[in-house]
Order: sequence, then C-alpha cells, then structure tokens
Amino acid sequence: IFPTRDEFDFTWSAGLQLSWSVNDFLTAGTDVEALDAEAATLEADRERLLDGVRLELESASTSHALALTARAASEDGLVAAEEGYRLRQELLSLQRATAIEVIDAETDLTRARISIIDARIDERVARLRLRHATGEDIQ
Repeated sequence: IFPTRDEFDFTWSAGLQLSWSVNDFLTAGTDVEALDAEAATLEADRERLLDGVRLELESASTSHALALTARAASEDGLVAAEEGYRLRQELLSLQRATAIEVIDAETDLTRARISIIDARIDERVARLRLRHATGEDIQ
C-alpha cells in the first residue's frame, strides 16, 4: 500500500492497440446492401401508410357529403309524404278517395319518417368517420 521509496517519479506510459480483421472488410459491402434494402422497405412502408391515410380521408369526406345530400333528400321526401297523406285524408272526407289510398299514403309517410332517421344516423356515422380521419377525435 505504501511506496517502498519516498520518491515520486513524474513518468507514465500509455498504450494503444488497433486491430482489423480481413473478414470485416469482406462483409462490409453486404451490410451496406442490407441497410440499403431495409431503408427502401421503410420508405415503401411510409408511402403505403400515406396512401392509406389519403384514401381514408377522401373516403370519409365523400361519405359525409353524400350523407348530407341524402339527409336533405329524405327531408324533402318527408315533406312530400306528409302533404300526400294530408291530401288523401281530405279527399277521403270528401269521398273522393278510398281508405286503401289513405293507408297507402300513411305507409309512405311512415317510410319517409324511417328514411329520415336512417339518413340522420348515416350522417352522424359519416361525420364521426371524417373527424377520425382528420384526427379531431384524438384528445
């Protein structure tokens, strides 16, 4: 633990060792090619992902626009069915229509009401898909 002498020499030594293997040189080209292939694969995956996002966004946008149009058409159909039912009832009271015609008009009115419910559901689903595609649903 203690030095054998009461002297201190200001000398030190350092060493450096370098090793190189011929095999490393021979396999380096293969490693570079593998890394290039992996980079190309990752780039292709990235492009596929971007295409998928674009497709989802376009599809959701189109679905939403169609749902809005379908809802407007359903609302127009409901107005027409209500008016048809009202007219058939008036005609029945004037004995110008039969009860079957009134029942048919009532059936058309019920179908129009169901159609507008379906259109509202479709619109809501399309709006949610669009929000998801644009990332608005992420908190």
